[in-house]
Amino acid sequence: MKAGGVEHHHPSQASAATVLTPASVLTSATTQSETTSTVDTIARLKKSVTESTAKDFYDVSRFYHKTGFSQWIVKHPRFEQLTLFVIALNAIWIWVDTDLNPGSMLITSPPLFQVVEHVFCAYFAYEWTLRFLAFQRKRDGLKDFWFIFDG
Repeated sequence: MKAGGVEHHHPSQASAATVLTPASVLTSATTQSETTSTVDTIARLKKSVTESTAKDFYDVSRFYHKTGFSQWIVKHPRFEQLTLFVIALNAIWIWVDTDLNPGSMLITSPPLFQVVEHVFCAYFAYEWTLRFLAFQRKRDGLKDFWFIFDG
């Protein structure tokens, strides 16, 4: 069949010269109502994805004071990086402590193990206290999963 000098084939009559695309197969294989339904479904999915990506992501800093030392420290990227670094060091230390500490309790452990445990405890207590002080309303700390988890 030729129309305007261009030969058209039905998808079932595809030849090597005919390139079939999903859209061409879908168009020829479905009725008008099915195509409208598919277009509506695609539009709804597109709207849903757009809405879900446009939603505000949770940011605990919106509960912090606008000014002050503690909010400045806890919002600072270096503080976040330092905290993640200390967490990584602590994970490594737990591995070392498990393998090399002869004491079954901290009080019976060699001094090195006790000092390192106390340093980690002091840092995490300092970090938690600063985060607590940064909250404008202290009860807003109950809205932050990580703050509760760390507490």
